[in-house]
Amino acid sequence: MTDPTPHVRASLPGKAHRLRPTGWDRWAPVYAVTERLALGRELQRAREAAADVAAAWVGSSPGPAPSRWLVLGDGDGRGLEALVRALPQATFVSVDGSRAMLARARRRLKAGPPTSTHLSPRPPITWIHADLVRNWPDLPRDAPFDGIVTSFFLDCLTPDELMHVWSEGAARLQPGGAWIVTDFLSPSEVRRAGASSGMPGTPGTPGTTGTTGTAGRWRSLRQALLLRLLYAAFRASTSMDARELPDLAAPFADAGWALESRGHSPSLLTEWRLWRRPDRSGGAGMEAPTPRVRPYSAAPDADSEASTPGHRTRDDSG
Repeated sequence: MTDPTPHVRASLPGKAHRLRPTGWDRWAPVYAVTERLALGRELQRAREAAADVAAAWVGSSPGPAPSRWLVLGDGDGRGLEALVRALPQATFVSVDGSRAMLARARRRLKAGPPTSTHLSPRPPITWIHADLVRNWPDLPRDAPFDGIVTSFFLDCLTPDELMHVWSEGAARLQPGGAWIVTDFLSPSEVRRAGASSGMPGTPGTPGTTGTTGTAGRWRSLRQALLLRLLYAAFRASTSMDARELPDLAAPFADAGWALESRGHSPSLLTEWRLWRRPDRSGGAGMEAPTPRVRPYSAAPDADSEASTPGHRTRDDSG
């Protein structure tokens, strides 16, 4: 294994960004409704699955329970809400580039009635408004986080932007800490996952027709079309420069992080992966464990805001 330190100072030299600072703000009032109309609860189930994964990882960690979490690009707070329910003893820092999205997240976390009495008192949350691509917030590196969660955020980045955001995040994660990535499967991954999961159409399976290969190709085509439409819509209405889904595993794999577990939705639309940063004691060349791969089941159908890097507010009211 290798330490991510060589990547920590990665930057974006000469990168020219189109400035449409209100793009994601305009999406804020309709984002959740639009997502639900277009994709049902697919993405929300993925966010909830990631929260369950975080709780399971905390429960299995030796020593003191990991308690400090950094949540990047969560938008209107639905992913953070799931994390708060799953990790009632944790503290959170939520960073997003949209002031309107953060405002909705704060209202959600403050007003949303918890389904569990374990959420009283509510965990403290620090809110930071910052552009994670152009101007990373002033989060200290000498008090690193135990875990990082990114849900449907890294897909908004170009490969260079992904490397920059990953490097800054990795620099603020404890050795041995977890980074949980929830996002879309790429079309090629959909095809591979379908072939390995024995989805409908597998020869010899009672009540099915066709072949896994044919079904996988159709799902892969569906995924490619969906991603193309999403990227076109968001590029036209926000400051997003990305044109296609980047290789989200590359920064982690290249730095020798262990892929400890992963899972995908039954529809093969979304997935989560839990990456663990190498311990300081881990030597180079240590072999990463084979990740556990499983589909997650469909689940049945929560202040003030910071606006400049290092300017944040703490919300620890009950």
